[in-house]
Amino acid sequence: MAKLPALSTAGGGEIYMGSEIRDCFSLLDVLCANEFEGASLNPELQEQTEINFYRGAPPEWLNFHISDQAESDGTGTPFIKRDGYDTLVDQILQKRKHPGTSAIKLFHQPGCGGTTLAMKVLWDLRKKFRCAVLTGTTSDITNIAKEVVDLFTAGIRSNQNTVLLLLNDEQILENLQDSIRMEFAKQNIVARIPVVILLSCVRIDRVLQGDHVVLQKKLSDSEKQKFNRKKEELSRRYREKCKTFHGFNIMQTDFSPDYIKQACTIFSIVRKKNKPKKTQLAAFLSLLNAYVPGSYLLESQCLDFFKHEDYMHGGLSLEDRMKPFNDLIVIFQQDKRFEKKVCMAHPMIAQRCIELMAKAGVSRSDTARNFLTCFCRDKDPYLLGFVKDMLTSRKPKPKETGKDDNPTERFSRLILDIQKMEGKTDSASVLKVATKTFAQNPFFPQALARFCYIELKYYNKAEMWAKRAKERDPQNSFVADTLGQVHKNHLKNIEHPAKPRQILQLAQKAIKAFKHEEQLAEIEKDTDLKEDGMTKVSHVFNNRGMFGYLQVCNLVYDLLVKNETWRDVLKKRVSMGSVLESLGDNKLFRFNGLINSLRDEILTTIKPELPSWTDTRATEQHFVDRHQSALITRVSDTGFILDKLMERMLISAEKYDTVRALQTTEDQMSGILQGLTSEGKDALYEILKKMRNMRALISELEETE
Repeated sequence: MAKLPALSTAGGGEIYMGSEIRDCFSLLDVLCANEFEGASLNPELQEQTEINFYRGAPPEWLNFHISDQAESDGTGTPFIKRDGYDTLVDQILQKRKHPGTSAIKLFHQPGCGGTTLAMKVLWDLRKKFRCAVLTGTTSDITNIAKEVVDLFTAGIRSNQNTVLLLLNDEQILENLQDSIRMEFAKQNIVARIPVVILLSCVRIDRVLQGDHVVLQKKLSDSEKQKFNRKKEELSRRYREKCKTFHGFNIMQTDFSPDYIKQACTIFSIVRKKNKPKKTQLAAFLSLLNAYVPGSYLLESQCLDFFKHEDYMHGGLSLEDRMKPFNDLIVIFQQDKRFEKKVCMAHPMIAQRCIELMAKAGVSRSDTARNFLTCFCRDKDPYLLGFVKDMLTSRKPKPKETGKDDNPTERFSRLILDIQKMEGKTDSASVLKVATKTFAQNPFFPQALARFCYIELKYYNKAEMWAKRAKERDPQNSFVADTLGQVHKNHLKNIEHPAKPRQILQLAQKAIKAFKHEEQLAEIEKDTDLKEDGMTKVSHVFNNRGMFGYLQVCNLVYDLLVKNETWRDVLKKRVSMGSVLESLGDNKLFRFNGLINSLRDEILTTIKPELPSWTDTRATEQHFVDRHQSALITRVSDTGFILDKLMERMLISAEKYDTVRALQTTEDQMSGILQGLTSEGKDALYEILKKMRNMRALISELEETE
């Protein structure tokens, strides 16, 4: 007889989890300490759950129970644990010694078992912790925090036990920890033990170095042996069905490209013209999973896509409708509270299918546009998140190509691939369709504006889209930044010789945009930033407006100072009104206020050779403080600096991760400087002086002392 669901206690016992507690959890999938114990399970359900997993579906708790049972009765080999398992368990147990909330990150390349490893850890620790997976939307951090606290107390304050929570969105870590602390204060709860350990699964494209557990697409010798033994077991039990166990087989063959190639041969039948619905759906799923691993479509959406064919096929299942592509697609249901999901069997299969279709003439841009048109009309929040990642999420550059001032790619991987293989126009077209499809979202017109000014040099169109983005989210300083960047880059790339009036017009527009951005940044400081239901906190103050302003002033100076008369105006030798005739344009006087403000506020600071420049620094300020602006705008190798500060234990692991995640070196350098202790500033100064590529800058700054 099945036991009543129970939660573990701090003392190693169990307490009954009644319906009044179970009903509290709509966002968490709570794993009971006695999950499946004493339960009589349907053999067909068990077999199908196992088949789905080996075919490529995410694991369910039942998979671990089945494996444990088979191991205990001698009919199966143990569930495979990748090499990072023991380290991850040790890290969690160490965190249990620290009070409050803490976080651990598990980095993994897509499709190499990261989520499976994390869930296996939760399964094995369910008797020690109260384990759960965040399955609901991350938009409501407050309610997530409340459910975590409810799980911690299990309805009674004396029943406390540490929560081990698995989540897949590292962006909410700090915000969630803050919200949990606020919820404790609100309920006036005193925690006698650590409250929660957040286990964050972070997908990465390249291998990282450090103390974190990192799973990559490469098996060790011991892992190969485990997979080979499991292969023998599965072959005995499932025989021919094993050929469709792509999720397992890809790992067992050590992520063999030859296996992927063989598995995807069915896509060789695809043709550009007369694509049936099943081919189109296979293309949509491939595009999503290739560029957003972990993404999916709902089974109901897929069936709706086939609606007009129902008179031909009647009530066929989705699996039958998708033949001959059905072996490469998995349909699964992780949580019985939600409907079934559909995805490709593995990200590597999805990537290969996209490549094969492109060769057949079914381009990435055509697939993306059709997908946006066919599936995104209902504006499902989860689908919006996937599309946003696919079209706007910028990844870190590979080490060998990330040597310029920006450590992240300029655009999402899909937009870059379309640009490389099809052309800039198609990239812009996809972003334009997304902008029109998601009519309230600011991030698609923002990305389109960036593409227009960076790649196409269409500054008027870039301005239009940047303004559209601002209209959609008028209080977001990071969205507002794009308009200033458009005008700044137009000024930077202005055709020579440029007329002073044209230079000043652009400068005026850029400065107005950056000033507005600064105002917004001040307003949103220390407040939550809402991004499409994805709640995020600006842990680093947005100072891009200030530095954009500085850069514009620098550009104006460099563009105008070549003329002797303008040089005299900027050096305050003559007033602008007295030289209008020699400048040849009386209408320039309308920029007199702009010139005076630039000259008085900024130009005297960034151009030390001007006579009006004076040493205004406070004598008690550190070198790092006195030259903060120059360091933020001109230091590019921030990764090296972070590593060195971390080695000396001058910044926390949390700050290291937070700053590393920022997209530009300016933001990263700003993050490094914020909250740096006096000892940290001394160390930073020493590090910079020893960096060969920084010696010229440090010497230049020292000469101004």
